[in-house]
Amino acid sequence: MYADCDYIRPACHLSDECAAMVAILLAALLSCCTAFTFTPYITTVDSTILVSIEQVSTVGTTATYPPSTPTPTPTVTSAPPLNQCSCTDKNIWLDVYFLIDSSLAMTSAGFDGATAFVESVLFKMTLGQAYAQQTRVGFITYSADANKRYDLTSFQSTDDMINNADLTYDGSRGTNIEAAIQLASTSFDSSAHRDNAQKVIVIVASDYQKGSYNDPTVAAETFKEDGGYIITVEYLQEHGEPIPLLKTLASGPQFQFTNRFGNLTTEDIRTAFCKGGQMCSDGHAEMVKICITSLVIYACINQS
Repeated sequence: MYADCDYIRPACHLSDECAAMVAILLAALLSCCTAFTFTPYITTVDSTILVSIEQVSTVGTTATYPPSTPTPTPTVTSAPPLNQCSCTDKNIWLDVYFLIDSSLAMTSAGFDGATAFVESVLFKMTLGQAYAQQTRVGFITYSADANKRYDLTSFQSTDDMINNADLTYDGSRGTNIEAAIQLASTSFDSSAHRDNAQKVIVIVASDYQKGSYNDPTVAAETFKEDGGYIITVEYLQEHGEPIPLLKTLASGPQFQFTNRFGNLTTEDIRTAFCKGGQMCSDGHAEMVKICITSLVIYACINQS
């Protein structure tokens, strides 16, 4: 667990030496992790008060530390969680399936417009197959049935997706959103899904008509309960009617969008991606926590 932090494993025999060593090493560690904001805290282990983050961040040529005062009952005060990095278009880090309506109600022109809108959403993002720091996308189209056109491993880069994604319009009757959600959920459950990436479904729908297929509400709730987020885009065509069902399927009001009022933008969707809860873009948040824990453990608990 601590393989990346072997260089910060001092062994201290005196509490004052230990506090000084912790201060110096933590200061060095934090100096290269400016992307994070730390809240001051004090950690006590084995009746020895360790230096606070606030003191470490200001340590210079001279520094003072809390006295090593024994306490009757040793306690450990957990550090607050580290803040995630700010979310930008380039560092959005998710696994996303777009479920695009290709039914008769969407129309061929509407389908072309919807796919162009989706590609514009992704154009500013960093797509790829890296384990971290990149978004992976797959595409499912649906009408009476659902079909997976591209899975999460199909595209190696943003340019690859823009140049090679070829989605075809079906034009049949039926809007089987439930089958599309089930297909996406099954794909996420496969070994191809990254366990360190948030699962997101984006439904781009022009209509919903009940048919011989199941209501999609149960499938959507199951996906959300399993930790996934659903974003809905009501992409109506001329004379199209609103789709109240999409509000039920979405993960909340901040994940519901429509083109009814002419103000739908690609940035709306990317902002929703950020709200959906992504990993820190530089991948160091967890490592900082591990290294700080390693430092405290090896410097002041496993003294030799």
